[in-house]
Amino acid sequence: APAPRPADAQLCLRSGRLMAAGGLPGVLEGAGRRAGGSSILQTLVARVVTKRVGGLSPAPEAVPGRKRSVPGVENPVITGLLEQAKAADRAGNVADARELYERIVGMDAENGKVWMKMFLLCRREKDYARGREVLRRSLTHLPGNAILWQAWADMERTLGKHEVARNLYAKAMEANPHLASLYNAWGGMERELGNADKARQLLSTGLKRNPKSARLHLSLAVLEDVAGNTGVAHKFLSRGLGLEPRNAHLHHAMGLLEYKRRALGEARERFRVATEVDGDFTMAWLSWGRMEEELGHAEAARDKYAAGCRARGRRGSVQLWQAWARLEEKRGEWWEATEVYAQGSRLYPRDPLLLVEWAKLVERRGDAGQAAKLLGRALDVDGSNPYVLQCYASLEARQLRYSAARALFERGLEAASARGARDEARMLHAWARMESGLGEVGRARELFER
Repeated sequence: APAPRPADAQLCLRSGRLMAAGGLPGVLEGAGRRAGGSSILQTLVARVVTKRVGGLSPAPEAVPGRKRSVPGVENPVITGLLEQAKAADRAGNVADARELYERIVGMDAENGKVWMKMFLLCRREKDYARGREVLRRSLTHLPGNAILWQAWADMERTLGKHEVARNLYAKAMEANPHLASLYNAWGGMERELGNADKARQLLSTGLKRNPKSARLHLSLAVLEDVAGNTGVAHKFLSRGLGLEPRNAHLHHAMGLLEYKRRALGEARERFRVATEVDGDFTMAWLSWGRMEEELGHAEAARDKYAAGCRARGRRGSVQLWQAWARLEEKRGEWWEATEVYAQGSRLYPRDPLLLVEWAKLVERRGDAGQAAKLLGRALDVDGSNPYVLQCYASLEARQLRYSAARALFERGLEAASARGARDEARMLHAWARMESGLGEVGRARELFER
């Protein structure tokens, strides 16, 4: 199975079933990760791949004499620099964008939005050490900025540093106890860790302080669905829709619940409304298509995936192209599946995981050479992606090129160690299985123990 995707590239359909045992989160968690903008779930599940060394530092003190911005007054020099930085960022000129952002915060150290843009630039470039330093510096000047504290907490959360994340979420709560996204993020982490009571307490407190927050209603619905309280989840979604009747994410979630209850007509109607309200809503198209696929309606599923791929300026999303290709492969339409992967890769040439899935398809068709070329392209895009390296190593092992496989596993292990313990464990496990199959019992045992 493919590894979880970062950001909008994640297809969160667990165990091959739309309504797997995990309940709503299996599909809902991807809803906030759409490229190019925020969404109702984004702060609930926003994750940044980075890490912090040495634990949590005390709250930084304000720096005497720091430069201050004047509320309501725009500095034309700063405005011009910001436009230049945005243009450089869009053009992929990372060094220029970073230098311009640095000039801005040098002139206005209390500009939280620019600090956040600097951090997001580092995250996108996977420059995690720099991103951490940007947050530390920003909080030195803005110790009361809860959003920056939450961004730091979210980093630690994604790396499995849950106790550090809790401390940082607490700092954010001290700074702003009314920030709805904070309760979403912290409550979501506790739910994922199985701490349902703590999650319920956090989300309920957040809802009391933000009674009109549709996303908190959605978060509580997810929590109750995971706990098996489908009726309670339905009530929270209904209340949320009462507050925001045109909220696509709430309609999507309600569609999932209706499908779980086998109210298929109502589920289709909810998905229809969700995609009508927001035609670019990737997860709604995916859920609708996957429902039809599970019901055995292959043509209807194809229609939904294809419609989703025509959204977002006819670019669709990586997840939709991949789901469509898998459907064609499942139906035995190998040529159509290849064409879908090719179209998706032309639109998203910098997505390594789409190339990996295409490589798997051509290998299953017996063309290991072409699969290796596609994996090579994926490495050219992201040479430090642990999953790409693991897949390439496994392909080399299947082709009996064990020395090359070990070299790739070594590279993958180094890359995985920078991502966190979970990625590292996956890499070690895959390597151990290869050694075990070769009869290298001692080496396999050592890898399994690690």
